[in-house]
Amino acid sequence: MKNLISFFFIFISLSVFGIEVTFQLNMQGFTVNPNGVSIAGDFQGWTPGVSFLTDTNADDIFEFTATLTEATTISYKFINGTTWAQEESVPSSCGVPNGFGGFNRTFVVPGNNIVLEPVCFSSCANCPAIVPQITAVFQVDMSNEIVSPNGVHLAGDFQGWNPTSILMNDMGGGLYEAQISVDQNTILTYKFVNGNDWNSDENPPLDCATDDGNGNTNRLFQTGTNNVIIGPVCFNQCSACVEPTPVLVTFRTDLSNETISPNGVYLVGSFNNWDTIATPMSQYAPNKFEAVVVLNSNQTVQYKIINGYGWSNQEIVPESCGIPNGVGGFDRSYTTTNQTMTTLEGNCFSGCGPCIIIPMCTLTFNLDLGSGMTGIIAAPEGVHVAGSFNNWDPTATPLTLQFGTTYSTTVTIPENELIQYKFLFGNAWGTEEVVPFECGVDDGSGNINRSFLSSAGIISLPIVCWSQCEPCPMQVEDLYEAYLPFPNPADDYVQLPSTLSSQSVQIIDALGRVMKLNNSFASQVIDISTWANGIYFIHTSNNNQTAKFFIQHEN
Repeated sequence: MKNLISFFFIFISLSVFGIEVTFQLNMQGFTVNPNGVSIAGDFQGWTPGVSFLTDTNADDIFEFTATLTEATTISYKFINGTTWAQEESVPSSCGVPNGFGGFNRTFVVPGNNIVLEPVCFSSCANCPAIVPQITAVFQVDMSNEIVSPNGVHLAGDFQGWNPTSILMNDMGGGLYEAQISVDQNTILTYKFVNGNDWNSDENPPLDCATDDGNGNTNRLFQTGTNNVIIGPVCFNQCSACVEPTPVLVTFRTDLSNETISPNGVYLVGSFNNWDTIATPMSQYAPNKFEAVVVLNSNQTVQYKIINGYGWSNQEIVPESCGIPNGVGGFDRSYTTTNQTMTTLEGNCFSGCGPCIIIPMCTLTFNLDLGSGMTGIIAAPEGVHVAGSFNNWDPTATPLTLQFGTTYSTTVTIPENELIQYKFLFGNAWGTEEVVPFECGVDDGSGNINRSFLSSAGIISLPIVCWSQCEPCPMQVEDLYEAYLPFPNPADDYVQLPSTLSSQSVQIIDALGRVMKLNNSFASQVIDISTWANGIYFIHTSNNNQTAKFFIQHEN
């Protein structure tokens, strides 16, 4: 009986006095209004600046307790201040429309006292935990380096590995530093960059770094709870800089399998800011070149060889003996010792060891464009040949006019090499010939190419006609050179030969249109200044003879 009376007492108490509901608001990351944080809702007349939340333990979580009626649905929102101008923006995903274009929070009062979970201001969930931060000062000593005109930069996982975003301050005496905020109790991965791109970053020894999985190394540092100075450390080294000892390093290369450029051979690297002509190499033996460079002891440099002027003539360093250069390729690398003089063994150009001499042969391509009404006019860009021997570059190998409409060019290729090729009427794809199936090979993509297996010595391929397997047939015009006008090609005028003075003559363009018709020419000089560039044909009544000439205006 006593327990039953107690139950009814509690029930009556809750019904009379209501349910205590404690609201919690997380203000981490927000600036709290000096007038305080308040709550407004239908349970208190939607009055801002009256029902204030408090933070008694200074943990940025504010609380307010209201006595509400069981099973009632209430609407409310938080205010960072005391006016509606400072109200939160409740997301639609956890609110109900308030009739003013926004949303309110809502809650059904249970049958017992309750403390609601904290929510972040203007959010449906609690605020994410804020990791405390410290100030870290990174210092690097560049005393042993030639500092890039682009400055020294700091890059790491804490800023997305951007080699340009953190420019370090020059503190004098070779010391550079950068101050940033980082998380407490975390491992930082970073490196210094002598410039503002990945071609100029350091690769410190594994004694004080970790491999990034791509053949490069990064520095590591474990933060604590206090501000910290990291360094100074010598660029590309594990410890502080010591005064370097100059050393002489002789770099060598072997170009036995290359055509040596008349513009010279050059050594480029991090030690000369990758200047393509700053360090010319001299020949010390047939096809072998060297250059002497002054470096510092225990200095790591990246380098490669250029056969001629410009980056288009650089060697392609194999991955097996190179390190990534940050632009999809590889560079050679060398770390000096304390020896005052060192001579490196010369690798084969674009190779990882001594050159293996490849026997070469000389091959001449011969092409006839044809002549007469069915012939092909040479393109202004010239005639070219492209194939496996020149990486199918449509501009690399032009042909030279030899006589009539016959063109040729000579290249050097390895012996016993099966090549495929075709001719181009210009210097771009889309102008290539259509090789007949009877004298070609399928390239696997449905296209037909000419092919040839090289042999030793000097080889001249037979003359073939454009898009044909055999030489071009003899054309009528080739038999009547006496009918050709002068000059040929022509610009503003042509003068007909005297052999045509007594004949009926038509001048026809390449589309078959009659441009000039005379039974006899009073003047042998014809004004062609308004005629279009191209091929024109002189057709005579005498034995139906034809000759051709070209118009090529200078402007």
